[in-house]
Amino acid sequence: LTQAQAWRLAQQLLGERTSANRRHLSAVVRESGGSPFLVEQLVRHVVALEGSDVRSDAVRASLQHMLSLRLAQLPEGSRAVLEVLAVAARPIETVVARAAAGLTGDERPLLARLRTEHLLRSGVSAEQVELYHDRIRETLTQFGLVGVKGGQFFGIEDLSDRVEPLDKRYLLSALLFDHDSGFLQRHIATIGRLLGSASI
Repeated sequence: LTQAQAWRLAQQLLGERTSANRRHLSAVVRESGGSPFLVEQLVRHVVALEGSDVRSDAVRASLQHMLSLRLAQLPEGSRAVLEVLAVAARPIETVVARAAAGLTGDERPLLARLRTEHLLRSGVSAEQVELYHDRIRETLTQFGLVGVKGGQFFGIEDLSDRVEPLDKRYLLSALLFDHDSGFLQRHIATIGRLLGSASI
């Protein structure tokens, strides 16, 4: 969306809200970067807080503030899953995300909750998951909201070391999918280690 389109969308979503809500319009438009999804999420965030007992001067229409509050309300294991997906920065198999995050038991209720909160979505197949939007990943890592801070290097070596041997074949398939020869050459050692330790 253009800035004008994002502004109009935010105004429509706010409707006949109070002036306290409407004063966040500029911040919503700026933070959204022209994404209709983020406009809607930020407006929802502002409206929910303005209707709570949070002081109006403490309400911020920022992705950092929105994600910080959502993370605080999520069940155990959520941050670990989001961290894994932030590190992967691409769709990965659900079984890999589960293993790398150290989850035990049935992960489906947790993943369903994260989908409801619009933090993750299915990848190119129903068996894959990824963060819902690149700006969510950028915000989570930039501000260290999930233990991965901006400027730190995290690659496939970090992810592969956190996955049990029996699950490494799934990680291997995820890494090889749609990567060019340059990627394979740069990470040949890790791919070789995965091949050697995976149960095929």
